[in-house]
Amino acid sequence: MRLVVLLLLLLALLSVRCSADDEVPEESSGLDGSEVEDSSEGSEIGNEGSESGSEDEEEEDEGETVCNCGEKYHNATPELLSCELNEEEHTCNIIYACAHEEEEDPPYVILFIIFTFALGILVRYFFAFPPLNMLPYTIVLFMMGILIGVICRAIGGEAKKFVGISTISPHLIFFIFLPIIIFESAFSMDWHVFKKPLRHCIMLAGPGILLATGLTALLAKLFFTTWGFGTYDWSWVACILYGAIVSATDPVAVVALLKELGAPDTIAMLIEGESLLNDGTAIVLFNILKDSVAGGEYTLTAAETVKEFAWVAGGGPILGLIIGIAGEWCLSKVFNDDMIEISVTIVCAYVTFFFAEGFLHVSGVLALVVLGVWLSHHRQAISPEVEHTLHAFWGVTVHLTNTLIFVLIGVIASSGRFDSIDGTDIGYAFISYLIINVVRAVLLGSFFVPLNKMSVWQLDKGNAVLAWWGGLRGAVGLALTLLVEHDTKIRCELGDLGTKFLFHVVGLVFLTLVINGITCQFLVGYLKLADASDTTKRLVNRCYKDMITNQHNSISSLKLNHALTDVNWQLVNKYTHDEMKSPFAGDVALISEEADPQESARLAYLKLLKSDVWEQYEHGFIINDTIPRVLKFIETAKDIPGRMITVSLLDKYWNDTLRIRVAGGVALSLPLCGYKLSEMTTKYKESRWSSGFDVGECLVHAHDEVAHKIDGLISDVRQANIIKAHCKIFRSECLTQLQEMANEKVEIAVGIQTRHAARRVLNSARGSVEDMVKHGVLDGPDAAPLIRLVEKRMNKLVKAPSHMPAMSPEQTDVKWLRSVDFACAQEFRSSGRFSTPHKRERLVSRDTMFAGVHIIVNGVAKARLSTGKSVLYGSGDCIGASNLLCDAPILTEVAADTDMKVLWVTADVVRSLTRKYPAFNQAVWQCAAHEAAFVTLHAREPFCEWPAEQLKAFCESGSLLSGDANAADASRSSVLPAGMHHILICGKIAVGKSEYEGLQVLPEVSDNVRVMLHLDAKVLSINDPTSNQANARKLWSKIRSRIRQVARNALGAGGGATVLRAMMLQEFSARNAVSMAFSVNGNGNGNGYNPLNMYDSDSPALSGKWSAAGPPVHRTASNGNASTQSMGKPHEEPLLANDFNDEAMIAM
Repeated sequence: MRLVVLLLLLLALLSVRCSADDEVPEESSGLDGSEVEDSSEGSEIGNEGSESGSEDEEEEDEGETVCNCGEKYHNATPELLSCELNEEEHTCNIIYACAHEEEEDPPYVILFIIFTFALGILVRYFFAFPPLNMLPYTIVLFMMGILIGVICRAIGGEAKKFVGISTISPHLIFFIFLPIIIFESAFSMDWHVFKKPLRHCIMLAGPGILLATGLTALLAKLFFTTWGFGTYDWSWVACILYGAIVSATDPVAVVALLKELGAPDTIAMLIEGESLLNDGTAIVLFNILKDSVAGGEYTLTAAETVKEFAWVAGGGPILGLIIGIAGEWCLSKVFNDDMIEISVTIVCAYVTFFFAEGFLHVSGVLALVVLGVWLSHHRQAISPEVEHTLHAFWGVTVHLTNTLIFVLIGVIASSGRFDSIDGTDIGYAFISYLIINVVRAVLLGSFFVPLNKMSVWQLDKGNAVLAWWGGLRGAVGLALTLLVEHDTKIRCELGDLGTKFLFHVVGLVFLTLVINGITCQFLVGYLKLADASDTTKRLVNRCYKDMITNQHNSISSLKLNHALTDVNWQLVNKYTHDEMKSPFAGDVALISEEADPQESARLAYLKLLKSDVWEQYEHGFIINDTIPRVLKFIETAKDIPGRMITVSLLDKYWNDTLRIRVAGGVALSLPLCGYKLSEMTTKYKESRWSSGFDVGECLVHAHDEVAHKIDGLISDVRQANIIKAHCKIFRSECLTQLQEMANEKVEIAVGIQTRHAARRVLNSARGSVEDMVKHGVLDGPDAAPLIRLVEKRMNKLVKAPSHMPAMSPEQTDVKWLRSVDFACAQEFRSSGRFSTPHKRERLVSRDTMFAGVHIIVNGVAKARLSTGKSVLYGSGDCIGASNLLCDAPILTEVAADTDMKVLWVTADVVRSLTRKYPAFNQAVWQCAAHEAAFVTLHAREPFCEWPAEQLKAFCESGSLLSGDANAADASRSSVLPAGMHHILICGKIAVGKSEYEGLQVLPEVSDNVRVMLHLDAKVLSINDPTSNQANARKLWSKIRSRIRQVARNALGAGGGATVLRAMMLQEFSARNAVSMAFSVNGNGNGNGYNPLNMYDSDSPALSGKWSAAGPPVHRTASNGNASTQSMGKPHEEPLLANDFNDEAMIAM
């Protein structure tokens, strides 16, 4: 309502301004459309009978232009304002308006465009609700444009200039707006869907548009001209031109309606594809005929006509293909830069249209169609992260363009150009509406049988009726008509022919939008073209139940939220799900039993496959050339009942023959060997092998996902199990085939798998940074440099070669070898023996468990534990070190889970190196301890519930405590810290009066405990993340971070040393408070201890930069008595504020 009031106020202001302007008489006008003075006050150009002055005056006035105002301007560039026919002298008086008359006017064109966009917002918002939503968006804008034009011209003055854009050159509409509409429509097409009705589209837009043009021209000549029953003096050329213009369809409203109603994609694609192609054909005919209209006779011969038609219609698609290939290449060289990639598509669209229409004089529309379809089919060249933004940009651009065009056409319709229109013309407009519908019915009826015979896809009667009724007229016909109406030659020779054309086309646009556009949804419902299948209804109803269950569970959990204690849950139910029903709730009783449950399950399987393939592409796991190949497999399988994706589809990538498909489904097979161009054929074969590996791995991953998700899509358990079994078989067979080919083509397999692994790592890195932004750790600008670093690596990875060398044992990254020197590591690797065990071959058994260690170079091994569970080992892992060093059967059964490459090092070599290199001894014992701890904890609560990777990382975070093998005594004293898990790896340990021996988990200790380690004892200590100590460290980290942030802010504000000293004292007090809070043990006694590591190197105050008063002390209460306990020397006084020195403050 406020917007309506604002618009009324704006009109009121304009009317006040106009009333002031009306007091000043207007002598002439520019482009505002007002009347001009008689041509005697201006200049008559082209009038042969006009009297001029002497020859001297003519020479003096040469180069000058006389404006409507009577002034002369030297070398002025006049703009055509109007053309008046001088019937007495048979000449055309062309009146020019000089540019100076408009220089002082406000920018009404810009204001009109902005106003139009705002009007589009209002129309789209208010007309989105019933019953107004029955009106097509474009027809509402058209009527709004008429209303605006009438009001502004009634007000006059400035308001009349506001709609002066109605005099815009139609060439601007043609060259600015048409490329946007045509390219976006073609670019949004799905090639796999479009190619099904492609033959229908070509036939209807080729021979069909010629037939429609001829029939329309014949009926127009019969009903409109004096040759028949009419009054118009139109020649045959003019009638044929009229037939070409009105044959161009624009089904924007119908296609949008079909997508909204859920009609099949193929019928929407047929209507839209035919529209694009017949627009191109209509413009080709228009360009051939327009120049002959003024003379009334067609001057070209039949041969010239065929030649011209072939050049215009054939040259456009070739140009579009060339620029499409160039655009695809440019897009493939850019990585994740939405500005550049969107700009490339804009440049390609306009360059194609301008070169086609302006320089080569070929069909710009057909060139744009080919360009858009090519880029759509090769959209893998667009970065996955940019694709959504790119389509959204073009969608918004087309919406704004249609908004502006239809408002502008409405303004033009009310501009006074139709003052000469009478009742006869209105009657002819209705006859024109009947003619185009009859002609379209004849067209589809005559082509119906031939089209279905020549194409696999069949057009049924219901879709044919919809295609007939959905042939609306729109922007293309209007643009062509404006070109005719603006043509000065036609205006001079034929008078109001352009005006008649414009009125008829505007009337056809209005009638088709109002009648056909509004009734199309009722026709779709009557023909039941958008009815969902019983399978879809059943699926939607089940998903609706799952959604309601999810809502109930969410409400139940929110009721336990302490921050939501005053919620009115009855109103929550009302606003969320009360009285809400499934879209097909009324059809439950009508849903029949599944006619073919197996076919429904198959389609669900293919749908999940396609979804996962796109997800892999968006995450960068497959190369650009792979996705069209995989999608082709899936789309082909959809069209053939019972077809599933099988491993045999990959056979064509491995054989040495090239199959070339020719007409009639015949294929020629050519061997790829024995040619002189062996280097070229070798590269082609390697490219096919690379594609085969990528396609195979993509399908393996997709089948894994289908096996996990199929239960949620299919209610039939039996069919779901069949799909799962198929996925399992496909996975096994495909991996076997890929492994066999990888053994032959090692570098290709290595290259593909290396790229996959690197991309997953980079995706994880970028995801972690995005999570930091999401959780407030980083701001967007702060995270941008990190994301750019990762995306530079991604871009480099995209350009990585497909062939990569296999990893050697020397390149294998073994974690525990990092801490030893290079010579030791080289000696260890060179002492090993390289082997390639095959899948299911045993690496460790009871007979070989003490024979040595295996270092995995490539592949995956599976170890079966005593608990019955299994754990996987990958590249860089060491197997068997715990068995060898602990002399205990810790890992008893390890087998290759894939074909592997391993480095086998014997026990003698390992023992020799442990004696020779102390660092190697410490490192290999650390590895053995981690392995033994993992096997031990895997069988205990709560670690048995942890994922293997998490437990592995947990064990590797521990530190090893060893007895002193060189000590004179048989044992030595040490301390086991509290708040940690302690695992005795080997040897004997005494804790108080208790002794423990062999691999086992030691009892938990609440305080630091002194123990006696025997010489061969090894204890692995791992931080307990749930202990008081861990909680204290987390809390302290948060408090310290906050205190230091406040201190930095104070320093930035000029707080000085006094503020810093106070903040550091606050840090110390907070630290003692945290220590006090977590120091009391579980029994409630006062024998607590400081859980914080008081010598944390991250704290400058506690890392040697404080005063020499000693480490800080905290106090604990025990039975009401105060006691003092220090982490350093006992009985030291606490640190005071004046003990802070300048060095400590600077360190902050």
